[in-house]
Amino acid sequence: MSQLQPEGTITPYQGYALLVTTVIGVEVVVFPRFLSREAGPDGIWIMLISGLITTFLVYLMTRLCQQFPQQSITQFVPRILGSKHSPRLGRLLSAPLMLLLLISWLGIVAMITRSFGEVMVSAVLVETPIEFIMGTLCAIGAIVTSNRPEILARYAEFLLPFLYPPILLILFAVIQEGDWLNLLPLFQVNWHQVFKGLLHSLATFGGIKVILVFMAFYQQPQRAMHSHISAMVIIMIGYLGTFLSALSIFGKDEIVHLLWPTLEVVKQLRIPGGILERVESAVLVVWMVAVFTSITAMLGASVQLIISAFRLKGHYRKWIALGGAAIVYFVGILPTTVNQLLQWSYRFGLLDVGIALALPLLLFGVLKIRGGKGAIEQDEQPPV
Repeated sequence: MSQLQPEGTITPYQGYALLVTTVIGVEVVVFPRFLSREAGPDGIWIMLISGLITTFLVYLMTRLCQQFPQQSITQFVPRILGSKHSPRLGRLLSAPLMLLLLISWLGIVAMITRSFGEVMVSAVLVETPIEFIMGTLCAIGAIVTSNRPEILARYAEFLLPFLYPPILLILFAVIQEGDWLNLLPLFQVNWHQVFKGLLHSLATFGGIKVILVFMAFYQQPQRAMHSHISAMVIIMIGYLGTFLSALSIFGKDEIVHLLWPTLEVVKQLRIPGGILERVESAVLVVWMVAVFTSITAMLGASVQLIISAFRLKGHYRKWIALGGAAIVYFVGILPTTVNQLLQWSYRFGLLDVGIALALPLLLFGVLKIRGGKGAIEQDEQPPV
């Protein structure tokens, strides 16, 4: 972080770190199972297409926010949808969109929290009640997200370097144990399988919409495009590497029977000379960090959305964070089985990507009709 960074702002690198740490989370340990079940080896190019689609959505959202610098989504959406003669119309029309954003973020965070608990109970803390793990995670998340967005960005910036080594270890596992014949044959799926594979892979990119909130705090919003596209490239490399590793080591027939394929990939890794045993324990710790950064980013975006929408003072932030964490906990314990949990996670992920697709297209369409400017001429107040 630059020493010249103005207080209360997010640097381009912090914006990059926020996006990477938000998207790469709990899905990385499970998505190879579902993608392989739907598409087999063709999941390789389907994941690539999904990454390109998601990158295009990030491009649209970044361009949208650049047209309204230092304004949060709660400020520029009413301005776009509103009428000069009736400013309340914009706020009324934007309310359902803000509600959908909140539902998608809190729902994804709830599923991430529950999935985290399930992995910890099955792999490490076998005697610990999952409710205790979830409650602890929600409480810590509420404490962290009671801070302003620039503090969350610094937190993401600090933790980002810890996410890189596991990617290299997973690729190293391919060299040791992978069979490249498991990646063949390609182009064997029909259009129905391609569609289902796209849906599953798109759902893994949940959380990209946080830039609609955090870009209001960017120090240099004109440089956000480079930061965001770079982040998406890293995310795509991570996801593609993870899927290639799992598929090459286990094959399409075995991988569908593994609950957490990525953890099984790491268990196959052997460090030469026995320097480090049980590598999966170290990777699991890093994965815990990735999960927590996803939770804090999306929960923090939800808190900031409410703060901005109702123009609340900063001292309400901690109470909103506690309320959001409570909702996350109670929604997270609702699924009765792991399979139901994975189904709910898939649906919330699709809702998130669906909003990310529909929202910028809708707003750009309205802007084009109105000549590229919002309808309401109002003071452009900085975000709270």
